[in-house]
Formats: sequence, C-alpha cells, structure tokens
Amino acid sequence: MKINFYTFSFNNPQRKAKMEEQFAAEGIPLEFVEPVPSTDPRLTAAPDKLKRLWGIMFSHLDMLQTFLNSDADFGVFCEDDIRLRKNIAPLLPEIMLQFKRHNLEILLLSCLCSYVPVEVYTHQPHGVLEHPYTFLTYEDNLWGAHMYMLDSKTAQKHLDKYNLEYAIKTLTDSSLTHFNPDWTLTKDARRKAALYPMLSLESGVVNTDHEFQVQFHKMCFEKHFSEEFYH
Repeated sequence: MKINFYTFSFNNPQRKAKMEEQFAAEGIPLEFVEPVPSTDPRLTAAPDKLKRLWGIMFSHLDMLQTFLNSDADFGVFCEDDIRLRKNIAPLLPEIMLQFKRHNLEILLLSCLCSYVPVEVYTHQPHGVLEHPYTFLTYEDNLWGAHMYMLDSKTAQKHLDKYNLEYAIKTLTDSSLTHFNPDWTLTKDARRKAALYPMLSLESGVVNTDHEFQVQFHKMCFEKHFSEEFYH
C-alpha cells in the first residue's frame, strides 16, 4: 500500500521551509499544492469575512483532488504549522493496515487536545518494549484539521459533497454544516478515529486576537510537546 503526504502554504517562506526540513529529516516526500489565492473565481461569492476561510477550505479540497489524481491508496493532508513527530516512517505500514482493519473513513493524526487521553502505567519489573499507539473514537467537539488521513473513497465523497454549490448554499441555509475543513473533512464519517500519541502537533500559535483561542492552542501544544519526540 502507498501513502502520500500533501500540504499548502500561503506565502509563508518560513513555514514552508520548516515543513520541508521536517519531512526531509524523516525521508518522507511532501507535495506542496498551490494555495487558493484571493483572486480565485471560487471565492467570488464569498462575503469578505469568509473569503479567507473559503480559501483554506478549497485549498484542502485541492489537496484531496491531487491525491485522487495519484496512484496512492491513502493521503495525509497537512496544514503548514505543524511540528512533526520524529521517526514516523516505520509506523506508516501498520497505520495503513489498522485503517483498513478498522474500516475507517477518517483518521486524525493530530488534533487540539488539552489533556492526555491515554496513559500507560507500568510496575517493576515490567517495562514497555514499544510505545503503544492507540486508535480512539472521537466526537464532533474534537477540533483540528492540521493532519488527517483519508482513503480515496472518503476523499471522493468529500469532493462530491463539499463543492462551490454547497459553499454558496451555506450562505442562506443555516441547517448546513459550515464550509470549513474542521467542521466537515474531519467530521463527516460514521467510522472515524484519532491516533494517539499524535503524529504531529499544531505549533501552538494561532492567527486570532481571541484570547481564549490563543491560550487554548498554546495549552494544547505545551501539553504534548517534547523535544525528544517532535521536530
């Protein structure tokens, strides 16, 4: 089985260079998909306050389309502000097998989590030969679309549903889910799971002046980050 990694970066050379550096250190090819600019025709119908969000959503969808145009069995879709876990390449074959074994549609490889969901306790003389990775179920109040894994069937389902027509309908139909990757691409499935420990962490810096969000993102990063395990 083959797995490809994708990202996009909005005119941020520092973030792009950091992504290239991390993935190169892991020996994992990373494909950059062109981000959707403000002049993209798909953004014409978006109110000014939603243009940036629609641009992010369509950039995610363009990553999904790039994956479908490839020969890969799975795609991992990343935003450009992650800190990648070290030594993840040897884990990927087993993650792909478990994805199929659990018949998953979505696997979150990272999320915003302010607590440790799983802890392993050992008693002497016992130790742990290999750090376990756990597949956790999750509800729709678990946030973060900065690293997730899909197969081709789910990617195609998302592309068929979350298109420009859907985006325009959300402007007048409040019953529709927001046109936002964190409300749709990581949530719209019956069989979804989150991997822990996470394969990446959001950097902890968020582009907002909302103090709660600033502190929440910072807290999630600090709770899980260790220089031993993350780039």
